[in-house]
Amino acid sequence: MSNTRTFKALGDLPDDIIENFKNKEYNICKEKCAGILASNPNNAFAFIYLGKIAESEKDFETAISHYKRITEIEPLFPFVWSYIGEDYIELEKYKEAYKAFTEEIALMPYKAAPWCMASISAQKMGDHELALGILKIAQGKVEKEGQSIVAYTLGTLEEAVGNNDEALVNYVQGQMIALDEENKLISAKRIYKMLKKE
Repeated sequence: MSNTRTFKALGDLPDDIIENFKNKEYNICKEKCAGILASNPNNAFAFIYLGKIAESEKDFETAISHYKRITEIEPLFPFVWSYIGEDYIELEKYKEAYKAFTEEIALMPYKAAPWCMASISAQKMGDHELALGILKIAQGKVEKEGQSIVAYTLGTLEEAVGNNDEALVNYVQGQMIALDEENKLISAKRIYKMLKKE
């Protein structure tokens, strides 16, 4: 796998390793990644594949340790923080998940996903005000494609605490600003479900 992105420190992996991974030949993939790391201990792609294999085995702690190694090799690679955050959520370590997603926000403030995941982590920590505040800030930062997702997530948070009127307003807003049919439909389904309850 040739690294054509600007993250030069990530390294490269031979195509056969990617094929092994796709075919779920995880033991072969692990051995090959270990061989690559023996000669180049800073090959971040090898750590990504080892992390993904650990996740498939539900070994989230090991996956996180592989991903944290990547943050040392290439600190500006944003997606690794998403992997770390998602694994902390699997472990129900929501404070750590929140911190990981805020690292991703710092690197990609225009993307909706890390804002929404940080908000969900805050909600799981029991801090509803923080969860809402994150999304309110996101509304002014996220690119147009992500605005409907932010509005939808705001709606789900409001609905979760019984603020149905606010939830409905956010779902309607999400539907109105959605740039594609899929996101319009997501909000429309939630609106229909809420109106059906009344």
